Amino acid sequence: MQRAQAKEFYESLSEREKELLAESIAEDIYFEEKEACKEILCILHETNRELTERIKRINGFTRR
Repeated sequence: MQRAQAKEFYESLSEREKELLAESIAEDIYFEEKEACKEILCILHETNRELTERIKRINGFTRR
């Protein structure tokens, strides 16, 4: 999915769906290596800053 399509998809979600998506991604990347997490978050940030911030909040990223 292209970034523009991903952005449109994310923006079409309800608030609850956005939160569930962020929780799912946060759970998937939590135990990844630090550099992998950074890269994933960087790519997501290019698509949607709100999603990236939700994931950071969920995971805390204070351990990093």
